[in-house]
Amino acid sequence: MVKAMRRRDFIIGTCSASAWPLVARAQQAGKAPRIGFLGLASPSTFASRLEAFRLGLRDFGYVEGTSISVEYRWAEGRYERLPELAAEVMPRLGEAAVLLNADNPAIAAEFQAMEMTAHSLNVRLQPFRLRTSSELVSAFEAMEQARLQAVETGDDVLSVGNVGAIVALAARGRVLSIGPEEVARAGGIMGYGVDVAAIFRHAAFFVDRILKGANPADLPIEQASKFQFILNLKAAKALGLDVPTATLLRADEVIE
Repeated sequence: MVKAMRRRDFIIGTCSASAWPLVARAQQAGKAPRIGFLGLASPSTFASRLEAFRLGLRDFGYVEGTSISVEYRWAEGRYERLPELAAEVMPRLGEAAVLLNADNPAIAAEFQAMEMTAHSLNVRLQPFRLRTSSELVSAFEAMEQARLQAVETGDDVLSVGNVGAIVALAARGRVLSIGPEEVARAGGIMGYGVDVAAIFRHAAFFVDRILKGANPADLPIEQASKFQFILNLKAAKALGLDVPTATLLRADEVIE
């Protein structure tokens, strides 16, 4: 018998944009786009440039205060203030949804481990415990009503078996979907987890040992050592997310 211990790192999807002096972020569905403008000087100094910027927005059909909103922050010539000001237009993810199979006896321990990691990131997890795929639509409707920005799908048979529907529902509500590699391949943002193929291939090692006379009780319990991080850049762009270069470089595979 082979038992693989899983490491569950809860990955929070992050988005950042770094145009100078413009920083933009993705929006919730149904809301006018909101952008942040970082100015090195003062409004009076930037008056002509601001007018040019507003004219440019109008060229593309955006009217400030009507179809788009702009939040301005001014450094007044103090470069050291830029990180602080940028933090005010780039809000952190504070709450995320987690899909759980209520009938899975192992889910309690898994969710507890996820909560510990999320707590260290100052993120609150809101669990959605399901028993059948028919509950997915209502679960995502509740996420939209609660304005949750991300969902971790888990790799339970309920979520993996319905990954296409889950990703479609997440995209409809503009919710970042994160889970095992199947999520990224189906059109979600990120997939992270153990290399399942490597685990099953290694299972042959234990079969061989047992067939050669080894006592199964003497064989070691091994932890998974190979993990995969898959990033779906196409899905991220569809949601208007600008993925940091550092995140792209860490991905084992990027879907474009």
